Amino acid sequence: PYSFVPVLRDGRPNPFPEEMGKLRAEESLEGVSRHLARLPLVHQPGTVWEYGLGIDIVGRVVEVLSGMTLEKYLEENILGPLGMDSTCFVQHLTPEIETRLAQRYKANDLAWMADPPAAAFYSDEFVGPCMVPLPDHLDHVKTHGKALNAGGGIVSSVADWLKFMECVCRGGVCADGRRRILEPSTIELMSKDHLTKACRFGPTMMMINGRMEDDLNKGFGLSVAVEKGSLGGGLFEWGGITSTMWWVDLRQKVAAVCFSHLMPSIVYPLRSELQDILAAHSDTPPAHRSKL
Repeated sequence: PYSFVPVLRDGRPNPFPEEMGKLRAEESLEGVSRHLARLPLVHQPGTVWEYGLGIDIVGRVVEVLSGMTLEKYLEENILGPLGMDSTCFVQHLTPEIETRLAQRYKANDLAWMADPPAAAFYSDEFVGPCMVPLPDHLDHVKTHGKALNAGGGIVSSVADWLKFMECVCRGGVCADGRRRILEPSTIELMSKDHLTKACRFGPTMMMINGRMEDDLNKGFGLSVAVEKGSLGGGLFEWGGITSTMWWVDLRQKVAAVCFSHLMPSIVYPLRSELQDILAAHSDTPPAHRSKL
């Protein structure tokens, strides 16, 4: 993982800004992985939970183990069996999907945000920020590199993503009841906290869901956020910077998906409000129910 600070704690220049340009020029995940292998780590493994490029490495591992490109593997083993026809890598958008891409927006001013950020939305005086279209140079759909981005290079729809969430709720079995894309043991691992007590949060991980007091109680599953200390079989979730969100509650067999298009995800407390609404209509409200 790499931080965006210009100098690392030991005084070395941060390689991230320059190296990201080089990574975008790589032709494949193999090239990306070889390039990353030459760069220094910011943190010792297992000491900090922080955003990074580890999922891209996992994508390359999938290619090596399967003997397929990541795109072909996903199509044959996940997207195809689930009928996720509106999901693909940004490098290979079909004309039909491209016409349905949602315009993304950002808040024109973040200076009004209170601490915690959600507090401003419960003030009688709040009128909200203006939303302005996201400039092309900040839109990764329009500025992607040549290699597939395993960690954040796929576009999808609410309907498609819900198909995957429902499959997880069924224990990894497709809707036809015949084909399995995930083993129950894998789903169990996804919902288990894999962080040790010695592992601390990095600065960008403290607001996964847009509210720090909730997110500091999260742990790390397999690329998802889970209840801190979870031994598996509970709730896991994740969200995107454009205020997209999803979560699965394995105990209640409930899945929720909500896609928005406003950056950053802390601008409006959409996730916590939606969780509160669903929790209010549940017999056993989830542990992460909002305090506001």
